[in-house]
Amino acid sequence: MIAARRVRDRSSLRVAFWAKLRSMIAQPSPHFCCLVAFALLCWGCGDAPVTAYDPAEAGRQFPEIMASLGAGDPEGALTAIAQIREQTSPEDLPAGLDHYQAVAHLDAGQPAEALAALQRELAAHAGNGAAHLLMAEALLDMGRVAEAPAHLAQAEQLLNDIPYLSLVSGRVALALDDDPGAQVHLTAYVAQDPLSPRAAEAHHGLSQIARRQGDLELAEIERERSAYLEKVNQFLNAYRNRLSESPGDTEAALGVGMTYLDLYQHYLPDNQLLELAEGAFLAVLSGEPENARALFNLGFIATVTDRSDLAHQRYAQALASEPTHVGALLNDGALSLREGDFDHATEQLFRGLDAAQQSGDQVRARLELGRLEEARNRPSEAVLHYRAALAIDASDSRLVGLEEHLQGLVSTAGG
Repeated sequence: MIAARRVRDRSSLRVAFWAKLRSMIAQPSPHFCCLVAFALLCWGCGDAPVTAYDPAEAGRQFPEIMASLGAGDPEGALTAIAQIREQTSPEDLPAGLDHYQAVAHLDAGQPAEALAALQRELAAHAGNGAAHLLMAEALLDMGRVAEAPAHLAQAEQLLNDIPYLSLVSGRVALALDDDPGAQVHLTAYVAQDPLSPRAAEAHHGLSQIARRQGDLELAEIERERSAYLEKVNQFLNAYRNRLSESPGDTEAALGVGMTYLDLYQHYLPDNQLLELAEGAFLAVLSGEPENARALFNLGFIATVTDRSDLAHQRYAQALASEPTHVGALLNDGALSLREGDFDHATEQLFRGLDAAQQSGDQVRARLELGRLEEARNRPSEAVLHYRAALAIDASDSRLVGLEEHLQGLVSTAGG
């Protein structure tokens, strides 16, 4: 299994960003994440043979332990637990301590020690569905997979549906060579958690299943998804470490924003990713108000989210800092074209064309200028720009269908 599974207006926006960034980038262990989920869910009763028990209530009396687990520091949690045990007689130990000791052991890669703590916890609280779920994982990690399904069944009875239950169920099913069951569980998991290192693990499992089923195309798609998510989370964890050491590291904050934008553009078009990227770029501006890359990307986000006035403002700020920023010129021109401001569009697009050094930028500039001339009902001028785009790079994917479109324009233009 993928190793990452164990990993765990300026001032006000900047504060909000860093808080959100820590929660989204910092990957505390999956066991701690599922504890948080337990605290937010109603616990099922139904036909369960025992009374459901919520360990989150007990966790409130262990703030130091919970802080260590949330920070991905199981050793710190175990040290705090050992101190409680040293200072407390066995009969007076607080309820729930064994549960959180098990979580810490699992996070530290000590399934045998976790198993012992979970056995004590379940002897005291048989209705602890979270403990049953963690017990299934500890047994799986110890190679005692045949014993895991019974605890998963208890967890399913005692807990409402949560993502981590699907993931552990998928792991167990894979270990038992139950590919159909694993496929159901892992697919359910990535639907609820599409971006984390654990999603990368789930896609890896789905790739294995597809390959065994002979669907090599799907297997490769799932493998690429897994590899992409693993790489993205490695980047985010690296940036997290840098920001932890130096909260004002604008280069790291810029990297965070670019990573979230890449996720939005190439993996999952979810506006929450845009919000996170925007927060990161605003944090960059708090340290470097004239950072052209941050300003340009803020303009792009404002464009995508239909905040045209703000987008124009951001592009203007980027150009004030870097007058030949091709992306800002072309984006600002294209936005003006969409709004019907042909004079400003013409100015910005020709400036962008003059500044463009890369063939891709040159193609885009010519395409936008062709569209501009069409919007002005000047087909002959549009034809010139479109032909120029094809001459630059006819293989550019943005030019698919342009030849056919040109034929119609030439006919309209009369030559």
